[in-house]
Amino acid sequence: MSHDVVTETFHNPGGIKTGALVRRIHPTSLSTLVCFTEPDGLYHVECRIEFDDENPRHWRHYVIHDESSFVERDHEPDDPADAVPGYAEFLLVRDLLHSGESEVSFTILEESTGTMRAARLVHEADEVGLYVDGKLTNRHRVVGEEVIASDWNGAGSRVVEDLDEVFAGLDELVSLRVRNFLKG
Repeated sequence: MSHDVVTETFHNPGGIKTGALVRRIHPTSLSTLVCFTEPDGLYHVECRIEFDDENPRHWRHYVIHDESSFVERDHEPDDPADAVPGYAEFLLVRDLLHSGESEVSFTILEESTGTMRAARLVHEADEVGLYVDGKLTNRHRVVGEEVIASDWNGAGSRVVEDLDEVFAGLDELVSLRVRNFLKG
């Protein structure tokens, strides 16, 4: 089974590298790790979304967990037809870039709470913005059809292909979590 691994360095709002964001993309699943240090300690979240096919809108199940919580949810028949878990945003951005369209609307599902809100991805020039309830929340810088960096409403991440660059200067516990996640 083919898959992609996308690695990103994660930076706090001041631009200091504090962690990593890693995605393992399979045709029918997406696993994401976000791990970084913050003043209160370690932030570590993992989310796995399973799909019926390669379309992120056809999700069937997700699991998200951090240090203190675990949420598991199936796609329910009464969910809006266009509901997509938030961690699948990356796949929707990729699909938008490949489609040549300028925008796509959907209902974003916040995995840990189950909250659903109106969302829209808008592609303008070298940026794709995520608007939730009409407010810009995330921005993704793109080159061609690829995301190269993201602004997560203050914090940021940058795609890097060199794992040495990902690990350089990372906290030991963050490095351990990232290495374990990459093992699959």
